[in-house]
Order: sequence, then C-alpha cells, then structure tokens
Amino acid sequence: NDADGDGVCDELEVAGCSDSGACNFVANATDEEACIYASEHYDCAGNCIDDEDGDGVCDQLEIPGCTALAAQNYDPLATDDDGSCSFSLEGCMDAEACNFNPIANTDTGGCIYAETHHDCNGNCLNDTDGDGVCDELETVGCTDEAACNYDANATDEGDCSYAATYLDCNGACINDEDGDGVCDEFEVVGCTDVDACNYDDAATDDGACEYPEPMFDCDGNCLNDADGDGICDEVAIAGCMDDTACNYNAEAEEDDGSCEYPAEGYDCDGNTVSVGSIDAMPNLSLFPNPMNADHAMVYLSGLPNEQTVIRVIASDGRVAWEGTGIVTNPGVVGYPIRESVTQGTYFIQVGSSTPFGSIPLMVW
Repeated sequence: NDADGDGVCDELEVAGCSDSGACNFVANATDEEACIYASEHYDCAGNCIDDEDGDGVCDQLEIPGCTALAAQNYDPLATDDDGSCSFSLEGCMDAEACNFNPIANTDTGGCIYAETHHDCNGNCLNDTDGDGVCDELETVGCTDEAACNYDANATDEGDCSYAATYLDCNGACINDEDGDGVCDEFEVVGCTDVDACNYDDAATDDGACEYPEPMFDCDGNCLNDADGDGICDEVAIAGCMDDTACNYNAEAEEDDGSCEYPAEGYDCDGNTVSVGSIDAMPNLSLFPNPMNADHAMVYLSGLPNEQTVIRVIASDGRVAWEGTGIVTNPGVVGYPIRESVTQGTYFIQVGSSTPFGSIPLMVW
C-alpha cells in the first residue's frame, strides 16, 4: 500500500516535517506534515537570536527611547533606553535668587530673594560703620532715650539735645506749684506789685505788699502839699487858726485867712472888754495849776480890787465857763469852774477895765 505514491509503503511511513529549517523537523520523516517555523529573529524556543542587551527584545525589534515612567519624555513603545529621558526637576531657575537651582528644569515660582541692600545671608552689602544697619538704611538721629530729641528709629548717632535744669523738653517747669511759669527752685518771694512801697523787681512769688496811706507816698510825705505844712491838701481842714479870733477853729489845719476879730474895746459877743498883755499885772498868778477836776474853785491873785471877768477857753476854742469871781482875800478872787471843766488844757482869759492877757490852765 502506497497511498501517496512516494515509494514508501503506507505501513512504513514516518510522519513529520522534512524541512530541516523547521522547528519540528523530523530527519527520518517520509510522510510530510506541516512544518512549524520560529518567528523572525527568534529561535524555536522563542528566544531572540540577537539580544545584545539581554532585555528579551531582539535587537532587530528594539525601539530606542526613554523607558523611565517618571521621565517627561517617557515612550511606552520604547524597548531600549537610549539615555534620552528627561526628568522634571522643580526648583528656582532665577540665577539672582538665593535659592537658585542650576539643575532645575521646572520653575516652581518659589524663588527667594535677599532683602534690599542685603545678601542672601542677611548681611548688609554696604555697612561702613559695621553696626549691622546697611548704609542705605541708616537713620541719623539721637539715640539717647533721656534726650529731648530722642529718635527711636535712629541707627546712626546724631546730636542730642537736653532740657535745661528743672525744665522739661517743652521748656515748662517740672515743679511749679503755683503755676506762674517760674520753677519752684527759682522762686524769689517778695512783693511783685510795682505800685507797692516794698516792690521787689527780683521777686517771682508774690509775698506781702505794703502800700502807703491814701494821699501819702511810701516815705509818709503828702503827695499834694502846696503850702509845705506837712498836711495833705486833700485832708487839711481850712479855717481860722488864731485862738484870739472870734471864729477860731481848733481843728483847722490850714489857715484860710477867715479869722474875725471884735472891734477894739469889745469882745466877740459885743461886750465892752479889753484884753491885753499880761505884763500889765506882773504879779498875776493862777492856782492851783495844774488843778484837779474835783476842785471847786480856781484862784487868781494879783488882781485889782474890782470885779474881774474870766473866760475858760477849751483847746477846741469852746468857751467852757465865763463869769465873775468871789473875792476871798484882798487881791485874790476864786472862780467856781468845777462843773464846767474836765481833764484837758484850757486858757484863762482875764478881762477888766484894765487890759490883761490869758493864762494856760491844766486840769487833771
């Protein structure tokens, strides 16, 4: 039996692939079956014939590219990493920034810069005096807190000004109890009224002032005294100052020329009488003188043997008593004036047909 007519009996046929290049080649096959061949570039075991990098991908099938999943240019089809991967490195890409990253390829916008006039370490770029304050930021001013012009912002010492002793920075007294603008430490107590007698131009704290009496200056002199009699014109009492005149005014201080006298041979009441010099009776005497106000009588001796009238004139010009006396002894006449006189000074005017004068009488 040789169904296929190949000269090999059917009972002796050996089935198989007779192609030596096939993966299922059977060397003694007589009855041809389907041959199985390896895929291109692979051997019959499925291994790459050429796989230089041993990555399981045949060299002929390799696709070069970036195979790193994290790379920006990752190629999912690439089988052979060709070193072209580009990774995203975030950071500051500004070379002027303090945190500049020279290898960053993705700018995050988080650049940090130095403060103006400073470097990235916080140090001044310019600090001539080495005080830690940049020259460009220096503020000149007084740094002494006790000074009037102290400047809390000052960094570079300038001129300081201070308050005067006992004053504050506004020129006001620190201590001024009476509020007069003069410090208590400088007060000078004294009279500050220029019109006062004891005015003190150095005084700052008003003390007791002394003033002259009205119409007088500080020396006790009249401001107005036309006649120079020591009596101020404003208070002088004008009147007759002649005690022999009928209108004698004992209170008068300025003689106004108004004295009135009786006609010759008459008294002020119009009675005939002669008043003259006591020298006419050199032996005339008055006793007791001084006299006590309790005495009933005052006596005159040396009078002529006739009725003699006397007047007792008070110091204010008032007629205290007038009358004739009682002859007690030859040439002695007593006058009962007790009820009319009190303590004081009086003048006894003696009158008769023979002229006499006046005798002072003290009554106590």
